[in-house]
Amino acid sequence: MDIENVPGQVWDLLAAQARQAAAANQPVLGTVDDYFYDHIYRRWTADFNPINYQSNQQGVIDVGWADLARQWAPGSSAKAGPGDQSKGLQAMQADAGDPSHRGTRLGEKYSNQPTVSRFQFLVGSGGGIVLLNRMRRACQLYIAQHRGTVVQWWKVFGESFAEQGQSDACVVYLLKPYDDPLVLEFIDGYLWPNIRDIVNDRFVPVGLVRIGGRPLWATWIPSRSKWSNVFGAGTLNTHYGSAGGLMGLVFGNAFARAVRTRTALDNVSNAVLITAAKIEARRIIRSLE
Repeated sequence: MDIENVPGQVWDLLAAQARQAAAANQPVLGTVDDYFYDHIYRRWTADFNPINYQSNQQGVIDVGWADLARQWAPGSSAKAGPGDQSKGLQAMQADAGDPSHRGTRLGEKYSNQPTVSRFQFLVGSGGGIVLLNRMRRACQLYIAQHRGTVVQWWKVFGESFAEQGQSDACVVYLLKPYDDPLVLEFIDGYLWPNIRDIVNDRFVPVGLVRIGGRPLWATWIPSRSKWSNVFGAGTLNTHYGSAGGLMGLVFGNAFARAVRTRTALDNVSNAVLITAAKIEARRIIRSLE
């Protein structure tokens, strides 16, 4: 997570939420956390950094995506595994209450070892099934030529997520730090040649680190024990592994601590409150490393 890559507008919005929560005797932590995830992170390309996504079939979004998701769903009659000499197992994330499967994420999993970092990227075209096939090609070729993997698993979002303002079309979970030489070798030699013509190279998300000189945006993933010690074990099921979840908790805790240190909040300027929150955010991040 990169505090320096958080625009002033975002700090202002979060400070306003913290003030409102404190004035109403509501929990500052949860209010700021929820607001960041729901209104900033999940709306980034809709409200803050708009993109012009071009669908694979003009005028139609996610052709074939729901059908493929239903084929991959547990209990379906489809052949187990993606096939095509795949080295991985099907990975699938489906949202509860989404029988259409438009929000389902599909990918492959290669290892049961814990992830230590992740990166994401956005595409300007070629999302959904096109990106799914390109990711499989890149990862499987790397595995075939190295007899191993630096990728724990990855997931691709359907094209409809571009309409909703999501700041990612694909998330890649890594077995090594995102700046490890083996990760950079995978990116430069395998991933980037397969996606460079469709990646949106002008998009900059909030709070993430650019890696490999590419428009790929990363954060580390704290161990579950460190996460639990800092944020509480109850957040593991709701936030762990999510970049937006991590940032939301950092911001929520930072503003909660900053508000506690300001007994007369009405007389404190936004600049002072935000400076205090930034100091606390940096402390929280250091405690997670």
